[in-house]
Amino acid sequence: MPGDTRYDLVLISIGVNDVTGLRRRHAFIADLTHTLRQLRARAPHCRIVVAAVPPLAAFPLLPQPLRALLGLRSQLLDQALQRWLATQAEALHVPMPFPPAPARFAADGFHPNEASCAEWAAHLAQACLARWPELRAAQ
Repeated sequence: MPGDTRYDLVLISIGVNDVTGLRRRHAFIADLTHTLRQLRARAPHCRIVVAAVPPLAAFPLLPQPLRALLGLRSQLLDQALQRWLATQAEALHVPMPFPPAPARFAADGFHPNEASCAEWAAHLAQACLARWPELRAAQ
C-alpha cells in the first residue's frame, strides 16, 4: 500500500483462523487495532468495513462437539469485534444477513458457495452505501 494512495473503502474479513487457533479476544482486538492504525497512517480518510466473524457453529465440515465449541468461540470474538468497532470512527461492523444453512456451503463444507458469496457481497455493498451514501457518487 503506497503511502500517498487514497482509499475510499477497505473491507476486512477475518476471524476463522483466530477461532480455530483459539486466539484470545484481547489479542484478536490488539492485532486488529494494529492493522487499523497502519491503515489509517496510509489512508487516513478511508472508511473501514469489517465483516462479521464467520459463525463456525454452522460449518458442516466440523464434527460435533467441535462445531459447537468453535461456534461459541466465533460468537465471542464477533461480540468483542462489535464492541470495539463501535469505538472506532469511520468503521462499520456488518453482520451476516442470513442464517448459514448447510446448503449455503461449497462441497468442502467449510467455505461459502458461489450464491452465498454473491449475496454476502451485495449485503456488504448495501450496508456501506447505507452508512456512507456519498460513496454512491464514486461508483
